[in-house]
Order: sequence, then C-alpha cells, then structure tokens
Amino acid sequence: MKKIFLYTLIMCAVLAVSSCAEQQTVGIKKKKPVVPVAQSENAAIYNHALTEYKQGNSSKALSILNSTNFDKAGSIADEKIKVMVLKGTILSASLESISSFEAFAEAYAITLDEGVRSKLKVSMLAEIDKIKTDDLEAMEKKYSGQDFNSYITFTLGERYIQKGNSVKAKEKFTRFQTLYPQHEYSVQADNYMARLKNTDQVDPYTVGVILPLTGKNSAFGQKSLMGIQLAAGVFGDNKNAKPPVKLAVMDSQSDPEVARMAVEKLMQEDHVLAIIGPLGNDEAATTASQCSMSGIPNISLSQKDDLDGLGQYVFRMAMSNRNQIRRLVDYSMDNLAMKRFGIIYPEDRYGQELTKYFWDEVLRKGGEITAVESYQTGQTDFREQVKKLLGIYYVGSRLKEYGELKYKLGEEASADPRKKAKSSDLNLSPVDAFDALFIPDDAKIAAQIAPYLPYYDAKNIVLMGPNTWNSPLLISRGQDHVNGAIFIDGFTSLTAMSESRSFVKNFKDAFNSTPGVLEAQGYDAMNIIVSAMNKAFSGSTPTSINRDTFRNYITNIGSFTGATGKMKIEPNGDIDKQLFVLGVEKGKIILKD
Repeated sequence: MKKIFLYTLIMCAVLAVSSCAEQQTVGIKKKKPVVPVAQSENAAIYNHALTEYKQGNSSKALSILNSTNFDKAGSIADEKIKVMVLKGTILSASLESISSFEAFAEAYAITLDEGVRSKLKVSMLAEIDKIKTDDLEAMEKKYSGQDFNSYITFTLGERYIQKGNSVKAKEKFTRFQTLYPQHEYSVQADNYMARLKNTDQVDPYTVGVILPLTGKNSAFGQKSLMGIQLAAGVFGDNKNAKPPVKLAVMDSQSDPEVARMAVEKLMQEDHVLAIIGPLGNDEAATTASQCSMSGIPNISLSQKDDLDGLGQYVFRMAMSNRNQIRRLVDYSMDNLAMKRFGIIYPEDRYGQELTKYFWDEVLRKGGEITAVESYQTGQTDFREQVKKLLGIYYVGSRLKEYGELKYKLGEEASADPRKKAKSSDLNLSPVDAFDALFIPDDAKIAAQIAPYLPYYDAKNIVLMGPNTWNSPLLISRGQDHVNGAIFIDGFTSLTAMSESRSFVKNFKDAFNSTPGVLEAQGYDAMNIIVSAMNKAFSGSTPTSINRDTFRNYITNIGSFTGATGKMKIEPNGDIDKQLFVLGVEKGKIILKD
C-alpha cells in the first residue's frame, strides 16, 4: 500500500510538472503556438479521462485516452506527454507493465523538461523490474539507440547473474560498458564484471569460514568452528561429507574491516565456493554486503535481521531476534492463555530491539502491554523499577489505601508493642497488572531481578526471556525464584530427534565436551554446504560449478532436519527452523515444546 501511495505521488508530480513544461518538440523553434481545434480536442479528451480516473473509473479513462489523435497538424507535445503519463499510470495499476513502460517511454522521448524526464525514468525503472526476462530481451532490441535502453541492458545483466548464466550476464555488461561508459550505473557494472571474472576461478572443494577466533568473542567463534569442522569431516566421521571438503579459516577479530578483507582474500586467493560466518552483527553486515556484491554464497551465523543480499546470495542460519520473540509470544498466548504482559529491559541496543519486537508481537495477537520499565546497563539494584512495575512506587496515587495500611499497622502496634511497624511493612500490595514479565537480558540479570517479585508479594507471575537464558546461571543464581520461567532457544540436547542426538554423541566423541546452539548452528551451516556439493557434483563435473550455480543448489535444498531441528530455506534467505520452548521446573531446565 505504501508503494502504491508513493508511486501515485510521483505520477501526480509528473502530471503537474509536465503541464507546466514548455510546449515544444525536438527540432521545433520556441514560439507561442496558435491553438488549433485539434489541440483543444486532445486537451478536452485528456481532462475528461483525468476526471474519470480520479473517480476510480480507470478502464473508462483508458478508453477515453485512446481516442486522442496527435497525428493532426498543430498537435501540442505537452498535451501528448500528459496523455502518455496518465496512460502509463493506469496501465501500471492494471499490471500491464510492458504497455505502461511504452507509454512512459513515449512521453520521455518527447519532453525536454529535466524534471519530467527524471520522474519518468523512475516510473520506467519500476516497470522494468516487473517485466519478464524474455520480454525485456525484445524490448532491448526495440529501443536500441534510446538512452533509457541502458537500464534494460543493465537489468538483463543482473537477471542473468541471478539465474547463474554467467555467459549471458557477461554479454549484457560488456554491451553496457561499451555503449554507456559514463552511465550512473558504470561502477556497479564494473563490479559485476569483476565478479563474473572471479566466478570463473573457483575451487569447488574449498569453503571459507570467517569467525572471531581471537579477542573478546573468541570463545563463541571457537564453538562455531568446532561444529563446522565436525560437519566437514575434519574430526570424527561425517557420512554426509562425501566431497573432500577443504576449509579456509579466517579470523574476523570482531572487526568489520578485518571481515571485509577476509572476504577479499577468500575470494581472490583461496577461490572459495562459499563462505560461512561471521557471528557478530557488524561483521556479518559487512560480509553479507561483500558476498552479495561479489556473488559468493554466504551462510551467516548472525542474528541480525536486515542483512544486505538476504535471499539472493546470503542465507541466515541463526534464529533472528524477531523469530524467537514471535515463538515466545505465540507459546505464551496460545498455550498458556496469557493476555497481559509487563516488560523490564536494559537501555542498550539489544534490550531495546527485543522490547520493540515483543511489544509488536503481543499487540499483533491482541494482547496488552500493561507495564514497562527500563534500567541502566550494569545496574544491580532493581527495587525502584520493580516497585514501579507493580504499582507500589508512587504512594500518592494510592493515598487512601496507604493511609488505611498505616492505620492498621498502628493499631496492631498499640495492641502489642512488640509489633511496632517498620518502614518495610508499609508496602502496598502489588497491582495485578500482568500475567508475565519479559526480561530481554542474560541469565545472570534475570536471576537478579526474579527475587524482587516475591519480596513485594507479587505472585504467579511467569518470567519470560530470550535464548540468553539457556544457561546454568539462571538456576544457580535464581534458585526457586525462576521456577516456571520460559524462554526460547534454537537448539537443545533434550530433544528426542535422532539427528540432534547423533550430533551430540559425535560432538562429544570428537571434542570431549557438550555442544550448545553455536556448535549446532555451525554444524548445520556446513551440512547445508555439503548437501549442496553432493547435489552439484552428482549432476556435473566439479570444474563446471561456479558460485552462481552453487547458490541455486543451496536455494533448492528444500526442507531437511539437522542438529537444530527441522529447517527449510525460505525465498527470503531465512533458514526457517523449529525453535524450542524451554522452561524451569524443580530447579531444572526442561523442554516444554
């Protein structure tokens, strides 16, 4: 709806500007024209059609416009421009993109007004994106010699890259570079040609890996690497790894610029077929952008939502923050019948992002957010925030109730001096405002906040959190106060699925440790690459495989089951996967759903 509204605004602007444009054509001297009968007829027809269009009668408006005649002597160019623009607008809304483009192109060829030309170019580009490749090929021939034909040629080049047809893509971009050397898309065309050159230099057995192996996040990078190595057959026996996979591993150092240079090296020196990683959001954004531009399949292990190139060359293995929050809210409202929620969140990017997603999801399902408080990162005393959540911080709003409580305690003290009231006894009873409290922070902080609820006599409130709660710290620090808590994760060894159990056993045998979600996601990412290799090599010789065709093999894998559960590669690049609901009961983390 927003796109349609924006498009309508653009076209209204075109109509307005074109009506003010000088009435002139190429080769005709500027002079005040004599208005013949034919001009007024065309103008009247246009105004009649415009009125019908504004009233929602598009078909009738188009029929009226078709009765214009600009072959008569004395026809005014500006009138034809307005007619063609209105025609193109109506045809675009009717999804007749070729006819719409032709109408806009006719107006573009006539007008000399740069403002109108600029807006018409936007409209033509929008239609080009909707037209099928075969039809674009015919249009490229039809409009040969027209300057806007450059956009058709460029789009065809991009289409062939997406289809993995490097021969046709090179043909289009070579033509583009030859005919339009000073074009606004020249730099992009040069990059595409460089990328096409690199697609010819691929080692079909080598897979790049970019992870933080030194620095503050090295422990996380090492965990992911172990899962990748297990799937590649470096340790243990992976029956899926039939091709002799080679890993080219690079340390991102948690630095986006280092990650960018790693992509360049893996592409130009190691000639990798695909890249796995990185983990961090900033490095992942840089890597995804580089891989998308260079045409290298990239399975990202980051939770970042808006990765550049997602669905084209970039795929996301990690569960996104949005997806895990959706799963958490769906379970709490559908399975536990919760409707009212409170939120207490840290004032950092992670806390604010998850809070926004949580709020959106609750409202989407018809629930309510009834109390919200925030705290500073690093804070350890949460009394003020919890009292505000429970409605017992601002005494002024409950003066009558507070006075009655104070009087009651005073009476009890008069009757028995040993029961002298303490200031802590003057706490009002909490307001029954929410069924559950969402805390988008780690297990340590959640365990610190949990005891405040029973201390202020808040009962039967379910604690909810993200996958960062899946830690022994939640129970060791929270004790009984976290019983009943629920949270989400993308992997658990508690599942009965044979693939998960097999992964856990093989991992323990290879590394003598128990794997978590990072190891499992690395394992599944590598197994996707291995599966795509097996399919690619079964129908072709390895030397005929390039990155574009390999991207298609990844996209077409479909549904499968891995260490992290059932998965499916979606058209948008997300690897849609089963997310697990975990909970705490009797001091243990259990699988709930």
